[in-house]
Amino acid sequence: MSEDRGIECPTCKAVSQRAPLREVQLEQISLCLKQHWGLIKTELLISDEMRSMWEDVRLDPGTAHSLLLLSSDLKSVRYGTMCHNTEPDACRVTQLVSVLGSPSFSRGCHYWEVEVGEGHEWALGVCRDSVDRQCKGDVSCEQGFWIISKQAGEIRAHSLQPRILRASPGLHRVGIFVNVELEVVKFFDAANNSYLYMYKSVPSCEPLRPFFSPGPPREGATAVPLRICQ
Repeated sequence: MSEDRGIECPTCKAVSQRAPLREVQLEQISLCLKQHWGLIKTELLISDEMRSMWEDVRLDPGTAHSLLLLSSDLKSVRYGTMCHNTEPDACRVTQLVSVLGSPSFSRGCHYWEVEVGEGHEWALGVCRDSVDRQCKGDVSCEQGFWIISKQAGEIRAHSLQPRILRASPGLHRVGIFVNVELEVVKFFDAANNSYLYMYKSVPSCEPLRPFFSPGPPREGATAVPLRICQ
């Protein structure tokens, strides 16, 4: 940070007077946090208003990878042991072992929760409806995916600069909140009502779809499903 620049409040965007001394800069930041802590805290918790926007998300079998097994109520998905339904289909995800959800979101606010297996790998979030479903590259926001995942015991955000997130080791229920107009996607530890990560500037020019990818079972273990909460 340049020493001759003002300090911009992250909430109200007000810019303080120039602060040549680091101590003064810290005081200005502390003042901004005190003034807006109530709003900041609200943004980092799952509110009753957010839960009132609960969506009845279900899996779209027409998009499921051939290794995945979906429940009859289209509320859970797990890794299978053999391929099925291998007929070519442009709607189906063929390279990523994943499935999309419905409905799609082109406006408004939406919230849902997913149970994930402790100790198992997974990926959750949203993607563009028109995402390349035969893509072989990374699932990053640059490719139209706004997701978090658990890999090698770590929770990661697949942003332009991938980062490891701080999360409870016992994370087993993830909340996902989408505000299309504000172009944000937020992730929460729903069991502990704690914030995990937020994507900003998520393009709203086309619909977004829920995204689910259960990881393969560990050797000798039974596959654990991702389950969309009622």
